[in-house]
Amino acid sequence: MLYTIDKKRIAEHRAFISSMQEREKRTPARNIKVIIIPMFHFIKKANNLFIVIYRSKNLQDPPYPTLLHIRGTGFNATARYFSYITCSHIAEKSGCQVIDLDHHLAPEYPYPRPFKDVYTSYKSIIHHANSLQIDINKIAISGYSSGGNLAALLTIRAKKDKRPVALQILISPLLDLSRSLKKYVKYENKDSFPNPLADWFIELYLQSKFYLHSSPEISPFWSNFLFNWPPTYFLFGENDRFRSDSEEFYTKLTQFGFWAHKSVLKKKNHSVFWQKMNVLETVSAQLQMGLCLTKIPRQNFSFLLADDEPIDLEKKHQHSFQKKN
Repeated sequence: MLYTIDKKRIAEHRAFISSMQEREKRTPARNIKVIIIPMFHFIKKANNLFIVIYRSKNLQDPPYPTLLHIRGTGFNATARYFSYITCSHIAEKSGCQVIDLDHHLAPEYPYPRPFKDVYTSYKSIIHHANSLQIDINKIAISGYSSGGNLAALLTIRAKKDKRPVALQILISPLLDLSRSLKKYVKYENKDSFPNPLADWFIELYLQSKFYLHSSPEISPFWSNFLFNWPPTYFLFGENDRFRSDSEEFYTKLTQFGFWAHKSVLKKKNHSVFWQKMNVLETVSAQLQMGLCLTKIPRQNFSFLLADDEPIDLEKKHQHSFQKKN
């Protein structure tokens, strides 16, 4: 049985996201070279989809450490201009090239098409690593919101297939589509992003009642296939709509013995990644540390970020990076 799709409501939502991008006051980084590659080179019938490479003009001596990023779309609305801003600044500040992965949108292309798009792109990028000037040993994967869902699923699949992922950065990720994680709901309910809207996004993405929302193929939190899991950074707002997802997956990874770090942005909500430049600086610093481009602190701290200042909350909580096999 298929859910009813309200085309008018979808059009209005997409128009709203477009209008938000048109009002965006931040500007992209300037010292960046942008390379746009149509995805039909990798995926059949992928018209109007692209991978976009952001490379600092200061980068020298390839191959380069590389971040593969999946933007937040709610699975249903493009956010290319927001991604242009975020990816260009991360590329400029981190010393990594950043590759933004596109995917088809629900409800026209529901699950599993978006994941198939990003994983096919990932495999093709790895296959063409030399021509794309990628350091195959320094590949990070990041995702924001719905993109965090796809990024975590991509890492799970990549590890199953014995493909390279050296680092994971999950930014306000949606990791449990069953919406059963409620430990931080009193904070989440302070977010301006209403819970019914999140449920509607999931409905558009899955469409069928026959899908088990807690299936590991849909909700990465419920996966127990975490073999050789890479070091993982979590970044999310104190009042983030999906805070429970990040907190619970962080706990699960540490209980499994994997290195994980969480940064909680004080009094911020789910849209902080689209709003605050200091968040992009944090992601850039995480890339530099996680890919060993700069000195890594000995301790694993969890931070509550008040404005731009980090406050150490867990001085006794330590983990060491797992060495890459």
